[in-house]
Amino acid sequence: KPKRFVMTLMADELGLQQMKTNPLTGSSESSKIIVGTGKTDSSNKMQYKRRSLASIKVEEDCCCMMGNWVLEEGPLDVRAGKLRGMSVS
Repeated sequence: KPKRFVMTLMADELGLQQMKTNPLTGSSESSKIIVGTGKTDSSNKMQYKRRSLASIKVEEDCCCMMGNWVLEEGPLDVRAGKLRGMSVS
């Protein structure tokens, strides 16, 4: 299981406005990502928390963002968490 991952996003400003959720711009609580492991025991979910975020705007409206997520160790409270896939659209 990966202990960390990096997500990058490049979009114009109108494209960002059309996104319903964006873990790169949300609060630290809403930017947590929960991934299913495929197991049926108590370790069937992994939770990642965003640790850092970098962004830059190039030209007039092209936004480039990069976030770093780290696996949360220990017991997870995922009752209110949303199970997410590995892609953001």
